[in-house]
Amino acid sequence: MPHTEVEGQPMSAYAKRVYYTTFAIPAAYFAAGMDNAVGVVLANGKYNRPVTPDPRWNPYRPADYTWGPRMLLLELTVTMAGGAVVTLRSDPTSGAWTATDGGPIVFSQHYSGEDRDVAREVPGWDSAGFDASANPAVAWAPAAACRASYSNATLRPNPIPPVTIMDALPVRSVVPSLYGDAVVADIGKNIAGFPALTLAAVPAGMNVRVTPSEVALSPGNVYQGAGSGAPYYWQLLNPPAGVPVHVTSNFSTYGGRYFEVKFVPRAPPPPPAAAAPAPAPTGGVVVVTAASYGANCGYPAPAQNLTAHAAAACDGASACSYTVCWGPAGTACGPGATPAAYDKDPYSGCEKHVMVTWRCSNAPEVERRAVVADREGAGVANAVTCEAAPPAPPVLPEITGGVGYEIRAALREVGTWESSNALVNAIHAMIIASMKANLWDVFTDCPHRERDPWLEQSHLLFEALAYNFDIRRLWEKIAFDTVDCQLPDGTVPDVCPEYVNMTGAFRDSPEWGSARVLVPDKLRAFYGSDVDVSTYAASQRYVAHLLGKVDNATGLLAYGLGDWLAVRPSPLGVTATGTLMHDLEAMVRAARRVGAEGDAKKYGAALAALRASYFKAFCTGNYTAQAAAGYALTRGALPTDAERQRAAAFLVDDLQARGYFTSGDTGTLYVMEALGDAAGGVEAVWASLQRTESPSYGYLVERGETALPESWTDDLSLSHMHAMLGHIEEFLYKHVAGIQQAANSTGWERVVLAPRPPLAEGPGAFVNATFDSPRGVIKSHAMIVSREEVVLAVQCPVGVPCEVRLPLSGRRVDLGTRGEEVRIVDTA
Repeated sequence: MPHTEVEGQPMSAYAKRVYYTTFAIPAAYFAAGMDNAVGVVLANGKYNRPVTPDPRWNPYRPADYTWGPRMLLLELTVTMAGGAVVTLRSDPTSGAWTATDGGPIVFSQHYSGEDRDVAREVPGWDSAGFDASANPAVAWAPAAACRASYSNATLRPNPIPPVTIMDALPVRSVVPSLYGDAVVADIGKNIAGFPALTLAAVPAGMNVRVTPSEVALSPGNVYQGAGSGAPYYWQLLNPPAGVPVHVTSNFSTYGGRYFEVKFVPRAPPPPPAAAAPAPAPTGGVVVVTAASYGANCGYPAPAQNLTAHAAAACDGASACSYTVCWGPAGTACGPGATPAAYDKDPYSGCEKHVMVTWRCSNAPEVERRAVVADREGAGVANAVTCEAAPPAPPVLPEITGGVGYEIRAALREVGTWESSNALVNAIHAMIIASMKANLWDVFTDCPHRERDPWLEQSHLLFEALAYNFDIRRLWEKIAFDTVDCQLPDGTVPDVCPEYVNMTGAFRDSPEWGSARVLVPDKLRAFYGSDVDVSTYAASQRYVAHLLGKVDNATGLLAYGLGDWLAVRPSPLGVTATGTLMHDLEAMVRAARRVGAEGDAKKYGAALAALRASYFKAFCTGNYTAQAAAGYALTRGALPTDAERQRAAAFLVDDLQARGYFTSGDTGTLYVMEALGDAAGGVEAVWASLQRTESPSYGYLVERGETALPESWTDDLSLSHMHAMLGHIEEFLYKHVAGIQQAANSTGWERVVLAPRPPLAEGPGAFVNATFDSPRGVIKSHAMIVSREEVVLAVQCPVGVPCEVRLPLSGRRVDLGTRGEEVRIVDTA
């Protein structure tokens, strides 16, 4: 029975909770006279991570881990036509199960790639009547009984949709690689997944290697740098020569848009003992035609033209070499070296190469090229030489067809958002692409380098995701993950499920661990989930852990990772204390939900004290960071209307003056939330979306990013599929399209529509959004006729009380519960 699931075993704290997945098998597979067999391929995932051979990527080397050997627990239940039930179990004592560890997938690792050996293919292995001698190279034996290392774990049904192939993006173009030894296929967009490519033929003695990349620094020049984890690749080993072959992956996925495909030699056999060395043919002298330094790093690293320098050093010689110099411009390099330059591009961290193109005087029709990347400052002997005949040009793969498979959890898409502004639409699409790339059986940071469930995103991006996808079941799993991960002292690790123990703030940071409290709170508000009640005790332990770290002298919580990757860092304690205030608000609500009024009063008193300390520390003078004002406004730390107006005015004025957000991963949500409620805030945010200079969302679009990267500045040393700065999604739905819950509403039982279309866009501009809420579809369309007239078309679900707040007149229109689409003309 074919199926498209890629990860059938959700990540979890395996010592405490293990999930199983169910499949429905069509009755057609049990037709009369049909013989059946059950065949299963077990992959490693994060349960069993094999040691990664150098040089392949492994972010946690040498701390390789395994929870135990790969194991199968299976139960197949068949209801016969007459009502009888037949059950088949993965019981090795039955003698019905055979197994091999010698199949064609010879290497598969979460972080490093996958190798498939064609020589180990076993046709028909999963069919009834299989002959185990079909491939003598693969040994089969009776399956062995095994027991999990942690036998007290609870077995639970998989609560989330499958992680599966959701789209297939066709290859749009194929170009030669920069170095001439490969071809690069482009699918036009960064995705998480793997390719499926068909090659016309493979030369004898060659394997196929496919290297993915998020970035091409120049056409054909893929860059798989530290930001995405390198090197990672898929390989097809021992393919048949001279016939079409298909190259793909089964289990190991990565993030990328570009796929570099090359032929690599198989391990050569040992040479004959008496082999005589072939005479080296002689050549002429060097004639340099071009040379450069740093061209491989692309924008923004300017390449130096070294043609004249290389010609002076090499023309007329039979061989010459170069040295790449360390240090800033002006450093003495010594005889024969390139002009002084950085060894690495200071912006991207890309290692600059010297590239020399030359011809030999006795074979001027043959162009040769040398690439020198010498990071140690030593000469490279005979990098440019005419002492030997030119090597035969490499045979390049011919891609005759292919796609990139986009893989993620099959969450239902529930939102649409569009406007008449092409740049803002592109920003929206860019963020959605990064969200999709990280929606798996957990919510990951990126789909390659770490692919870990860093928890801060799960609460900071909750609404931004929930307006676009039905995340309820996956986020309820995340809530239980945080229960299972919690340490005896109450700490919730920043990464959960936790497979490698981090240290310091990378294991215990309030903005991250507070997912334990805030995810259940947001699930309750958005969906009406009761997970806040069922996990209340774990939230109590976590908040007690944080309160125990509040400084007695200042009354602040001041430790952790802070406002990660902020343009302008906040004072120490802003984000940690601000997050704890949010936690305490949630705990007051949860305590009342479980009937613990005494707890509610205790948490309320702690919240009041924390607000006063925050105000004293960060709000009595001039604000120095947007995040400080954002937390103050949204977490109730400002005691008077005057203080609230002053903080809101600072945010609006600062954003208008700069044109960009100075906050980072943890502070931006609170800044945007505050601006959504501030006079002139929506207009200031919309204006910032028109900016195309760094740092800004628009800059990322102008740089060609098809998925949201990790940093505002598009740092090449970081990931290019990181959703963590995607808070603007919530703002676009909630404050621009105006789709909101009424105050104190739970699960969208009451709706407010308060669209704020950008009047600066002029006549004909529009904003259009739909949201399939837990109560039904909500629509908000706003068309600008002039600065004095806006036309709305709105709709709420049947049976849901709905109020419209008009953008120009400020009037409120009660739509009742009829659920009809209503057209409203609003005038100033």
